[in-house]
Amino acid sequence: MPLVQTTPYNISPLGGWDSPLSSAVYLGFTRYNTCGCPNSMSQALGGHIVDGGTKVFWADNNGDRIWVAPLLTPYDGSSLSMVGVWDLAMGGIDNGAFGIRVKPDGSRFFVAGTQNDSIYQFDTATDFSAVGATHTGTRTAQDGENVRNLDVRPDGKKMWIIDSAAISIHEYDLSTAWDISTAAFTGKSAIPGATHSSFNGGRFRPDGTMFYGLSGGNKRLYKYLLSTPWDIDTLSYSGEQLILGTGSGETANDVDWNPDGTRMEIFSNAGFRSYSVPLP
Repeated sequence: MPLVQTTPYNISPLGGWDSPLSSAVYLGFTRYNTCGCPNSMSQALGGHIVDGGTKVFWADNNGDRIWVAPLLTPYDGSSLSMVGVWDLAMGGIDNGAFGIRVKPDGSRFFVAGTQNDSIYQFDTATDFSAVGATHTGTRTAQDGENVRNLDVRPDGKKMWIIDSAAISIHEYDLSTAWDISTAAFTGKSAIPGATHSSFNGGRFRPDGTMFYGLSGGNKRLYKYLLSTPWDIDTLSYSGEQLILGTGSGETANDVDWNPDGTRMEIFSNAGFRSYSVPLP
């Protein structure tokens, strides 16, 4: 089936997302420390695969840092290379960096900070690099939100904050795309129907018709459906879940896919857990 061109993804009318989670095949575990990971990269949490699948960004809440490393095979966590790894010290802005989302052109990224319950904006000096990136804005979450992670619609006009305390998703509109200073809470929040123990992260399917939530405590991935794309008022639990089988002391923190959803990478604090997902 031909791919349909969209921005910034190529999305097939049918993709791996349309297959049941039970059809996902576990491919293996790639530990960060077997790839020459620096010792200071001690608590990598949420992440984002970018630049055509050739780079991965992580937030590290132990070292207050952002890491960027190459993937030698696009969208393949097992091809992670720490040769040429870049990092950015956040300068004490927030010692609880957990989640990260990168603008499609690589010129900016947002970081979710758990210490101050805020979202931080950084502008890159070089696209898809953390070297020389500068802090250019902060949006403190609305009262009562316990910020854990975030997701951003590819066009940068909507953002969702993952609240680990309330086990909920909160929606923000950005009147200027990818400009955190224009973020405003819409009043919409959704509580996922599945039982989450430590709601660590979530990711929308690129067309907004599905949402995947990660439970760090019971180490599962849950699938939700949206009858109206991107509208969390229409979010409902599909009944599907995937037990991730992460090891003792390991948490599931984020998820990303290749453009047709047939390769899925789970970000844990120790490495990538890779899955193949068949087309329906």
